[in-house]
Amino acid sequence: MSDAEQIARLRVACATGRLPLDLGHWALARALETLAAAERRAQRDDLLRRAAGLFEGTTYARASAILDLIALFDAAPGLLICGCFPPQSAEGLVQAALRLHAKLPRTRRRLLSILAAN
Repeated sequence: MSDAEQIARLRVACATGRLPLDLGHWALARALETLAAAERRAQRDDLLRRAAGLFEGTTYARASAILDLIALFDAAPGLLICGCFPPQSAEGLVQAALRLHAKLPRTRRRLLSILAAN
């Protein structure tokens, strides 16, 4: 569907108060495209740190838990698109980070450096 068609659908959704899921994802993706790459990375890293903060243990253990969640999303790509997790849960935060910037770090070393930088 073209952007003009999606915008028309968005106007109808605003008027009716009913936003279809696919249209919401499109609008979010278009809005995020306007952010600079550095801003997206900073927000992504903040989401990952918040998700890691929900786990107990050392930084290494928290990084491992985040990597496990990333692997879950990699194994089941449908979860990224239509998985509905509570926004403040670790799963919801990692899902938001993936939606914001799909190139998440997939090495423990890189994730450890993100978690250590506060």
